[in-house]
Amino acid sequence: MEYWEQINRKKPNEVIKLFLSQENICNLHDAIIDRVIRETGVRIFRQEDEDLIHFMYESLENYDMYVLPNALDMVRFLNVKTIQHCVYRIKNEMLMQQQYVKDASTLPIPLQRPIVTTTDHSLALFK
Repeated sequence: MEYWEQINRKKPNEVIKLFLSQENICNLHDAIIDRVIRETGVRIFRQEDEDLIHFMYESLENYDMYVLPNALDMVRFLNVKTIQHCVYRIKNEMLMQQQYVKDASTLPIPLQRPIVTTTDHSLALFK
């Protein structure tokens, strides 16, 4: 949260305090893991806190113009947006990794060496 204060040069309000709290970060990690399991059937490890916090800051920037009736509603809204974004990125990275493994496991078939097909003996000098 100190970083948020440095880059924004203002004190955090109640929404920011709740959204960037360690408890909320843990809840987001668990929700992301659960959602990835539901959507892909693959269990992932907990992501780095710094990566998640980066996406949380991004959500704060993207949706700072939204104002909901109370702080908890706003935090829920920001959590939903953060989870959607993180799960989308994780699923895309999983697909890219699967494609990489597939591409790396099937090497291209080398072309056959060229052979001379002409009977012109004037080219014999170049052999």
